[in-house]
Amino acid sequence: MSKNKLSPKPENSYQDIISRDVTGVPKFLEPAASVALGVEGIDADRYWSQEFYDLENEYLWSKVWQMACQIEDIPNEGDCFHYEIAEKSFIIVNTANGVKAYHNACLHRGRKLITSHCRKIEFECPFHAITWSLDGKVVRNPIAWDMPQWNEENSKLPAVKVAIWCGFIFINMDDNAPDFNVIANPMIKDLEPFEWDNRYREFWFEKHVKANWKTLAEPFMESHHSQTTHPQLVPAIGDINSQYDFPNAYISRQISAGATASPAMEPQPSEQEKLALMKKRGDRRIDGVDLEGLPDEVRARTFLGKHARDTLNATTGKDYSEAKDSELLDYILYGIFPHMTFWAGYGSKLVYRWRPEPGNPEGSIMDIIMMSPIPLGEKKPEPARKVVLGYNDKVSSCEQGSSSLKLVFDQDFGNIPHIQTGMKSLKSGKINFSQYTESRIRYMHQFIDRFIETGRAKEPIPNAKLEF
Repeated sequence: MSKNKLSPKPENSYQDIISRDVTGVPKFLEPAASVALGVEGIDADRYWSQEFYDLENEYLWSKVWQMACQIEDIPNEGDCFHYEIAEKSFIIVNTANGVKAYHNACLHRGRKLITSHCRKIEFECPFHAITWSLDGKVVRNPIAWDMPQWNEENSKLPAVKVAIWCGFIFINMDDNAPDFNVIANPMIKDLEPFEWDNRYREFWFEKHVKANWKTLAEPFMESHHSQTTHPQLVPAIGDINSQYDFPNAYISRQISAGATASPAMEPQPSEQEKLALMKKRGDRRIDGVDLEGLPDEVRARTFLGKHARDTLNATTGKDYSEAKDSELLDYILYGIFPHMTFWAGYGSKLVYRWRPEPGNPEGSIMDIIMMSPIPLGEKKPEPARKVVLGYNDKVSSCEQGSSSLKLVFDQDFGNIPHIQTGMKSLKSGKINFSQYTESRIRYMHQFIDRFIETGRAKEPIPNAKLEF
């Protein structure tokens, strides 16, 4: 088999590939809207400029929905989760009146009320002992006699909007932001069959990277870099013929066929060769498969779809006979603007979140969470605790997760810091994105600009209608 190389625009689209699946095509994978975004380059300095970092902090992070934690992180009354993004800090707390979220600052002198995950019966400021209830009302103020400017209303801890979907807790600092269920509706509707409310957290990695949060997010928003960054995946992913579309202004999708060789492989492997290469390269989907005596005419997707279906039937005790091959094998990613991704389909699926490090335009954090079906006959397992990985720590150093998956992340994290530093050597000072395969990335930048423009103009936050 010859070395992989770039090829012309592939003849087969993702829709062509799944149209040949014997199990049929699920309706939710039909193409959504595409957008005309132009081909102009963007200024590279937005990846390291303190000025642009400050604009995002003021007009983006303060107005978008973001996943803060999961219900499993605060299961009992009084449990608190400490969430930070850029310069902002929040308390997410389970109360007798439901989950609430507050700006994490004493209203007196601004001291953080909590600095870690904890359990509280009330929030006492460690500086002057002013104390609030879990519902945000002042219960003790040792210097109330000297603070006539406070009354019952303006002394409450400022709350932020909260939404909960399948155990994930989202917050938004803007009281006038569109409801989470409105902006995320296409994803919520399409992921409903895959029982996200009946999963457990198998692992959680918090990886710190020497790069801007956008530099960190972008490799996970297109598939064609597999050619060079992830060569072991090429026999099993339709990378350069992936589908990219936009169900609404806040939701984008990236869909790549699995158990399908990249169109760039020349010559194209036979179905038997695809499976053999997947097994040789440690693909998790082929674990436990005996390839001896497999007929040449059996399509790899059909064979692995049946294997995935049988495995899920056995491990969960549920009937997956109606599950489509695409729902079992393909890489189906839903991005929620600007910094979250949820994978669709049956079986174990990933969640991504990207954040800027506090005060550092060239430092960021990626959360990688695996959500898995609850095994047959077992109680819901305890959620995995977060494993924090520094700039130089490899994901492969962790015990959790499959070795093939951790290799993919280490390959990406090996690229990203050099993208960050390399951009500064661009003579033009411009970053150039491809027109279709990097449309999700270009759209992200244009929508960030729109948030900054509307924020400066004191206009309402953009709604979910796709207007580009």
